[in-house]
Amino acid sequence: MQTITLFTDNWTFLKTRLEASWQDMEARSGEFQPVELPHDWLIYNTLDLYENSCGWYRKYIQLKEAPVKERMQLRFDGVYMDSTVYVNGRKAGDWKYGYSTFDMDITDFLHKGQNELMVQVRFQSPNSRWYSGAGIYRNVWLKTCGRVYLPFDGTYVSIKPYENQPESFLLEAQAEVAGDFSVNTGCHFTLWKDGNLIRDLGWQYCSEKAKECRGYLPNLANEAAVEGRITKLSVSAVIYKPKL
Repeated sequence: MQTITLFTDNWTFLKTRLEASWQDMEARSGEFQPVELPHDWLIYNTLDLYENSCGWYRKYIQLKEAPVKERMQLRFDGVYMDSTVYVNGRKAGDWKYGYSTFDMDITDFLHKGQNELMVQVRFQSPNSRWYSGAGIYRNVWLKTCGRVYLPFDGTYVSIKPYENQPESFLLEAQAEVAGDFSVNTGCHFTLWKDGNLIRDLGWQYCSEKAKECRGYLPNLANEAAVEGRITKLSVSAVIYKPKL
């Protein structure tokens, strides 16, 4: 079971000079102000839209227990420009490109009680031929899932005509499975339309080779290795005269 929650509420923000250190930020901790995400701090000074600067985004989360049987991941849809994520003062990882989505697994940094999330964003010009803005300029999501899970953007479906047979189509589906999977890990594929089950496509299980998988999630930005191994399970079926 996994849940994905919009994670844009209750953030605070502090702007500093580009070269500011963690200690510089802490010395001004009382100056953080509430901010709504998505957010662009450059737009507030129209006289200097390319100002070299650093933004700090802080959020607290409360946990009744430290995660043991589950993983917790953050997804950032867009942060400009170079960003570093800290959890309880410990560096989780970096992302050096401002135009792509990235994920951060924060499980191993969390503990029971109050936890501090901090995102440091550095903007240094020139870096773009047009106005880019600076900050967490798209949504943030919190994903809670098991030690074995379906990663973000890991399910693919394609449909194409089947062997020149009129009104027949080949449906192919593929699901990535990540984490601490084994040969007992499987995916159940089903086909639905308007809330009704149309066809049961069956189960597919990880193979023996999957245990030795060396593929890792490309968008996982953690500095240290986490349970990010992936394998892929696929299924196909011929659909005759589908009702569109």
